[in-house]
Amino acid sequence: MPADARLLFVLGDAALEDVVDASLLVGLERFEGFLEGGIDAWRESGLPVRSLPAIGSDDVVSWLEKGAQALDVREPDELELGGVAGAVSVPLGDLPQHVAVLPAGRPLLVYCASGMRSTTAASLLERAGVGPVVNLKGGYGAWQEAGRD
Repeated sequence: MPADARLLFVLGDAALEDVVDASLLVGLERFEGFLEGGIDAWRESGLPVRSLPAIGSDDVVSWLEKGAQALDVREPDELELGGVAGAVSVPLGDLPQHVAVLPAGRPLLVYCASGMRSTTAASLLERAGVGPVVNLKGGYGAWQEAGRD
């Protein structure tokens, strides 16, 4: 979306403060408000809802074996903790400027530390026509907990 887009937040389980912080991280700053009643009110009004696919750490290996490219959207200092083998690293804040360098025609498996930034990244990528895109639920933390390091 354009950087000067006016934003109206439709919240689910996320806290308004977290959504505002994530928006600021990618340069979106024009907040107009939020929908009282959140996503439930949106659905009850009969308005359309879309979601991005997310997979657990148990499914990542099969996605990678089928040719998906892992995309790590964490900050450079977080990479010291490790990562999914063969992942391309593009911090979330830099992603809009680097979409063109991502592999075309190949599924992308997007992850961050916990799954929040990668959800934003997956949405940005989908809007840019890149994909298919899938998000790693729980991020790199879930990957580590599953003993996938």
